[in-house]
Amino acid sequence: MFSPVDKIKERLNIVDVISMYINVIPAGKNFKAKSPFKQEKTPSFYISPDKGLYHCFSTGKGGDMFTFVQEMEGLDFRGALKVLADRAGVSLKDFNPKEKEEKDKLYEIMESATQIFETWFKETQEIVDYVKGRGVTDETIHEFRIGYAKDGWRNLYEALNKKYSDKELASVGLVKITEKGAYDTFRDRIMFPICDSSGRVIAFSGRIFKDDGKSGKYVNSPDTPLFNKSDVLFAIDKAKNYIRKYNFTTVVEGQFDVIMLHQVGFKNTVAVSGTALADGLIGRDKQVNNLGIIKRLSNNLVLAFDSDTAGINASRRSATIGMSLGMDVKVVDIEGGKDPADIIKEFGKDAWSKALREAEHVILFYAKKIKNSTKDERDLGRRIKEELLPDLSVIESEIEKSYFIKKISEITAIEEKYIVADLEKIKTLSVTKAVKTESSPIPSNKIEFGMEELEKEIWGIYIAGNKSEEMKNKIVETAGEEGFGNLFEKFKDRESEFIFSENDYTSGLDETFANFKRYHLQKRLLKIREERGLAEHDGNEERALDLLKEETNLSKEIDKINNSRHINNS
Repeated sequence: MFSPVDKIKERLNIVDVISMYINVIPAGKNFKAKSPFKQEKTPSFYISPDKGLYHCFSTGKGGDMFTFVQEMEGLDFRGALKVLADRAGVSLKDFNPKEKEEKDKLYEIMESATQIFETWFKETQEIVDYVKGRGVTDETIHEFRIGYAKDGWRNLYEALNKKYSDKELASVGLVKITEKGAYDTFRDRIMFPICDSSGRVIAFSGRIFKDDGKSGKYVNSPDTPLFNKSDVLFAIDKAKNYIRKYNFTTVVEGQFDVIMLHQVGFKNTVAVSGTALADGLIGRDKQVNNLGIIKRLSNNLVLAFDSDTAGINASRRSATIGMSLGMDVKVVDIEGGKDPADIIKEFGKDAWSKALREAEHVILFYAKKIKNSTKDERDLGRRIKEELLPDLSVIESEIEKSYFIKKISEITAIEEKYIVADLEKIKTLSVTKAVKTESSPIPSNKIEFGMEELEKEIWGIYIAGNKSEEMKNKIVETAGEEGFGNLFEKFKDRESEFIFSENDYTSGLDETFANFKRYHLQKRLLKIREERGLAEHDGNEERALDLLKEETNLSKEIDKINNSRHINNS
C-alpha cells in the first residue's frame, strides 16, 4: 500500500512544485534557477526531475519537494505534507500513526479549541451582530474561523480537560495554572485563529468585546512549542498564493484590517497583530521566520500601519528590517486616524486601490513627513541625519542610494554633498562599532570561507572513495576525530550536493589535503594569537611566552607547506 508521500510524489513533479515559487529554465536533462535562498546574479540552483531532488550550490541546501516547501514556507514536515497533499489531491485521512508525536497532539488541541470557539460564536448573537456590524460577511466569518471565548474563568478548560491534561492545555497557552487550579487565558473575547503557512492553528489573538478599562484590547497566545511571534503572520496561509500572484505583500496591523481587505479582494494582505516582523530571515530552531517567508514569496513589501505614534514607529522598524534584507519597501499614507478596515467600510474597494497605487518608497515617504513637520532648517538637517539616513545606510545598492540622496535633496533643499557626508559618517560609526564589539581582533572570514570550500572538496573525496577507512584516517590525521565528526554532521544530509556536482573530486588529492592541513593550521594559529593577546593583556608573561613558541612552530609548519607547493608548481 502506497503511503501519502508516495502518492504525492507520483502525482506531482518536483519541477512543477518548485516552479510555483521561482522561475526555472531547462539545463540539459535538468533545470536551473537563481537561488531562492540568497540574492545572486548567476543561477546556482539545480533540479533533477529524474532523481526528484534539488540542490543550491550557493547555500549548500538541497533535498526533495517536501524539503523545498519546508524551506520556502517555514514549515515542519507535516506542514509541508499537508500543503503538497492538498495540491496533489491526496487524502491524509488514513495517515495517522498510532504513536503521535508531541506536536501532533498540540495541533489537535488547538483545532479542538478553534471548533469550540466557533460554536460559541454562533451561539452568541450579540457577538455575531457586532462582527457583522463591522462589515464582515458570513462567508468571511467562516473562512477566517472567527470565534468567541465565553466570559468566565473555566469554560474552555472544562470543555477540554476530560481529553487533555492540564500540562498539555497550558503548553499551548490556552490555560494558566496556579496553586488554586487552572483558568482560561481567553475570556469574553472575539477569537482569531493564527495559522502557520499550511493552515494549521498554532495560536490565537483575542480581541476584547466589553472594554472594562482594565484589560488590554488584545490578548495573544504566549510563545509555545507551536508558536513564536517572529515565525508567522496572521493570514499568511490564505495570502501566500496571492502574494506570489501579485508580487507584493501588504502588511497591516489588525485582524479586522486583514479580514476586510481579503473580503473585497485584496488577498495578498497579512497582519502583524499579535506578531512582529522579525529582524532576519531565520528564526527559532533555525526555522524560516515571518519576514523570511514574505521575502521568498515576493521581494516587494507595502506597509499600511495606523497613523498614530505606535503605528509610525512600527512602520519605521519594519521598513528598516525589510530594506536591510534587500526588499523594496513602500508605505501607504493613512491619515485621519483611520485604518484599512475603516477605509473599506466607508469609502469602498476603489479607495484602497487608490491608496495602494499612491504608496511611496519608505525613504521618500518619511523624507516628506519630516520636511512637512519641521520649520527650522537646522532641525530639519538634524532630523534627516538622525531619523532617515540610518535607514538609507542599510540599502546595499550604491545606485539606489545615489537616487534617494538626490530625491532627499530635492524634497528638503539640502545639498547632496552634505547628505553624502553625513551618510558616510553614519557608515563609519557603524563600522567602528562593529570592530569594537568584535570578540576577536584577528580577522578570520577569509580563512573560514576557504575552509568551507575545502571541507566540501574533502568530503567529496571521501564520498568518491566509497567512504573507505583509508580516506577517513587521512582526514582524521589532519583534522582529528572531532574534526571528522564535524564534517560528518555538516554533510550527512547533503549527499545530493555531490550527486549533482560535476567536480572530479579524485583529481589533485595531494594538493587538496595540503590545503586542508594548511587551513587547519591557520585556524589554530589565529586562536593561538588571540590567546596570546589575552595573556599579554592580563600580564601573564609565562603563558604569553609559551603561546609565542607554539605560534612560531605553527608558522613554520605553514611555511613548509607553502614552500612545498611552490616547488611543485615551479
